[in-house]
Amino acid sequence: MKIGLKKWIALLLAAALLLTAAACSLEEKSGDAGASAKDRARVAANVGGKYDITKGELIDQYDYLLSMYSYYGMAAPTADADIESLQDSVLAEIVNSKILLYQATEQGITLDEAQQKEVEATLDEEMQYWIDAFTSEAQTEGAADVDARMRELFDEALAGSNMDLNMEGYREYLREMIEQDALIAALEASVKAEVTVTEEEIQEYYDNLLDIQKEDYDETPGNYATDAEAFVMSGGNPVIYAPKGYMRVKTITVSPEAELSEEYTTLRTALDALEAEYGRLMLDGMEEDAERIAEIKAEYDEKKAEADELY
Repeated sequence: MKIGLKKWIALLLAAALLLTAAACSLEEKSGDAGASAKDRARVAANVGGKYDITKGELIDQYDYLLSMYSYYGMAAPTADADIESLQDSVLAEIVNSKILLYQATEQGITLDEAQQKEVEATLDEEMQYWIDAFTSEAQTEGAADVDARMRELFDEALAGSNMDLNMEGYREYLREMIEQDALIAALEASVKAEVTVTEEEIQEYYDNLLDIQKEDYDETPGNYATDAEAFVMSGGNPVIYAPKGYMRVKTITVSPEAELSEEYTTLRTALDALEAEYGRLMLDGMEEDAERIAEIKAEYDEKKAEADELY
């Protein structure tokens, strides 16, 4: 199965149009301060008439990226241009995955029996993780019916994430996500099977990328850090050149001298909640929430300083 160049170009052009349409829809206010289940279900864009992109998907991915920023010790974007850039990145990433799903469908790619078994095994593993976690919580509470309480806790967690699903519904939702990942992997494997790369082509790619990055990073060193973090979080071209005086430290681990206090845990929970609210407001647009966004920034900085003192 060969994927025609014209078809790919047409899909990418369609994606560009979708990005514009989706960006406009995200800036429309829903009238809710948060993202309700109904609000999350709003369709922000559609790929090929088959795959919807909902506001909930955008919120979840945005929140995930904010958590990654926190994990890598990076400050969440606050400048309008940086926020808009991150929103675009979120949307582009989701649109790209939907395009791949659409292309897999167009190419007639399906999962064979072995691949479907892998999907079910991954699904069982993911579900069992949460079942074990909520079962442990139910046991700690001393619930008379541990299984029933586990299901209640599972459903409460879903409701807290504004997902209009119960435990069984979440399993089907998760199955769909895992199947989609498997289809994309099958498409990529199909394309790669038809491609032969020579040593000369690899060297040419490396040399061209090195020349581009050297010119870019020597002129604007800040792009080095931006591209390096983008590669870690989203993939793409690896960073193979560092401007003079720059180096990237992958991990710095700072361990607390003693067990963390309950006060620190409370502050950390509050910071996570502020990050999630900030992400939702950024996706809704800043105009009507500028005052609340300013409050979040001030409160976050204050609590972060307190938490750092306790760590």
